[in-house]
Amino acid sequence: MRRVAVDFLWPGMKVGRSVYDSRGRLLVAAGTVLSRGYIRRLKAHSVPAVYIDDGLLPDVCVEDVTSDDVRVQAMKQVRL
Repeated sequence: MRRVAVDFLWPGMKVGRSVYDSRGRLLVAAGTVLSRGYIRRLKAHSVPAVYIDDGLLPDVCVEDVTSDDVRVQAMKQVRL
């Protein structure tokens, strides 16, 4: 899995980690194969980069400091 800037995404890439907007809503789920529509949506929400599961770096495991649930709750609190 590797992090790829949204400007360098192309249709057919597989999302390695779920992507959320600033309100904590799911934009693209992990395992989703990107289409042009998904890429446009990511750009519209100003998502800077996405983790892609492409098999190029199979031994690299990106550890999260926080869980997705904690991250979503934090984003919701910051918006208040």
